[in-house]
Amino acid sequence: MRHRLSARTVALLCVAAIAASLSACLSDPTQVRVIVNSNAPIDAPVIYRAWVREGAELGRSAADASLYWAQFAGRRASDGESFTVVPRAGAARDGEFSVLVEATSGALTVRRTARARFVLRRSTTLRVPLNFDCALATVGCTDVSVACTIQRLCEERGLTCGESARCVPLDVTPEPEDGGIDGASLTVAPRMDSGTEPDSASGDADASMDVPAADTCTRNCAGRSCGSDSCGGSCGTCAAGQSCNASGQCVAGCMRNCAGRTCGSDGCGGNCGTCGAGQTCNGSGQCVATCMRNCAGRNCGADGCGGNCGTCGAGQTCNASGVCVAACSPSCAGKRCGSDGCGGSCGSCPSGLTCSGGGTSCVCSAGCSGSSANCRDACGYSNTACRSQCASNRTCNLSTGNCDCSTVLCNGVCCPTGTLYCRSNVCCTDCGRPSLVCNIC
Repeated sequence: MRHRLSARTVALLCVAAIAASLSACLSDPTQVRVIVNSNAPIDAPVIYRAWVREGAELGRSAADASLYWAQFAGRRASDGESFTVVPRAGAARDGEFSVLVEATSGALTVRRTARARFVLRRSTTLRVPLNFDCALATVGCTDVSVACTIQRLCEERGLTCGESARCVPLDVTPEPEDGGIDGASLTVAPRMDSGTEPDSASGDADASMDVPAADTCTRNCAGRSCGSDSCGGSCGTCAAGQSCNASGQCVAGCMRNCAGRTCGSDGCGGNCGTCGAGQTCNGSGQCVATCMRNCAGRNCGADGCGGNCGTCGAGQTCNASGVCVAACSPSCAGKRCGSDGCGGSCGSCPSGLTCSGGGTSCVCSAGCSGSSANCRDACGYSNTACRSQCASNRTCNLSTGNCDCSTVLCNGVCCPTGTLYCRSNVCCTDCGRPSLVCNIC
């Protein structure tokens, strides 16, 4: 048996259906709740900051009243923080967005980039745990002008540093809304460098360990219209379609810059591409061969990639072969040339001379000149070793290098040994010798 609905009943049902459809459109729940925490020491204050890009903006619900544009302040590592991201006005309701999150605790700042998509008319959750081990030093960065850390190495490769302190892809998939979990679940244990053990029973820290009161910090907003006031607060917010730059000024939204780049950051939290296996992205955004450390047989010195193979202990030094050896003290006392005993030199000899006498002198390797008129060596230098080449009636003059006459000079000739005087150009001895020209005894 068929039942026929009255025209009035049909009209009421249609109105109800239209109202329900309109209500669903007006209450579009398209949003992503981002949950952040870190593994900083339990008792350490933590300041979190976030930058939302690519067709997204921070939600402005009552729950987000403490947030300000592109940044927000956190408390302790164990508390975690959360904020809501919604599609920017005019952007696709199911479009892609990225968020860059930072956490600062003491002198360390770590960051992570996540790229995801909105789900049309659905609320989802995106967890972004931060690991302070990402700030640890490593090797392999192509830009050696600044310290190489794990997170810098990941970013050069078009990746980001994940909760395991390893490089992971930027792309993530938000989870279905879970009903309000307050913190992200970090897969590593809290850092113990604060000297305080975590409370394993509650997993939380005492509320008295919040950031110090604002009266201990002096706000700095001089010349700034937006961004951080250096005390966890804000100097102002920017309008839709604008972002706050490093100088605290509102500027037009971020424009991706990949001109001439095949990898690395696009300047807006994304990347210009990724490199293949065995390659890394350099500071110019080009894929280059990954540097391979060379420490085979070396326990100290350079590794060929800007790092080192180890350091030597006290009283040791690293030699040219990359091996630690006993430290050496150079000694050049009384030496003119030769080794200093530590691989260095006490000086070198002029051309043609060689070092001799244990480094005390430089001598001519070719010996003496062979002339009886001088006492020079074959290299032209006066040399006591060449005295014997002077005749018996001559003496070596080391000032001039000549063999000077040691007897009587007669008519330009050096008389023989035993000559007493020169007469009429004759070398005389005594008693009329050698001729009648000489005196007769």
